[in-house]
Amino acid sequence: MLQVTEVESTFKVDSTSTSPRKARWRPPERWTPPDPSVPVMASETHYFIEVRKKEGLPDGRAMAVLESARDLGVEALERVQVGRLYLLQGQLSQAALDTVREELLCDPVAEEARVGEDHLPSFEGNLTVKVTYHAGVTDAVASTVREAIEQLGVRGVSRVATGTLYHLFLKEALPVQSIEWLCERLLANPVIQHYEVYDAGGRLAVKG
Repeated sequence: MLQVTEVESTFKVDSTSTSPRKARWRPPERWTPPDPSVPVMASETHYFIEVRKKEGLPDGRAMAVLESARDLGVEALERVQVGRLYLLQGQLSQAALDTVREELLCDPVAEEARVGEDHLPSFEGNLTVKVTYHAGVTDAVASTVREAIEQLGVRGVSRVATGTLYHLFLKEALPVQSIEWLCERLLANPVIQHYEVYDAGGRLAVKG
């Protein structure tokens, strides 16, 4: 919307006269409309895509985590769901997002995919642990996914990152120290990864 600039009048007192005299008025600078040929950069969106086994199908990775936790003495852990996490940054249409999800990231026969914008797709169980790589650590899977997205003919993705989501179902509450210990001993490699723990309401509870 064109804004009208108010020009402030100034006065200069003539020492030989008792009447003020207006200074010469200068017109405001001419408003120049934007050039329609110059593209306007839209803000980018973060798309969080979680892919995991369909309910009722065996998940070997989840079973391994549960057994390892019990071997470590964590008896409060009753059940685990594990999801592959993909973060896509950019501007994608719904059709492009569906293509990436259905043709590249998810096996529709055995898996299901959930998408969240600017937040994780789901918070299930009592705790959800997000594990991702430290900045500067090579994410080989992310590089492969980005190349595959380009081969699908999808444009608009500026960055890809990967991680893992662990949905923990507990028999009883775990103290913070036990949660940190479980994450650092079993769910994440602190040398190359960091983690964030969310409660069932999606609130950040612990990070490391």
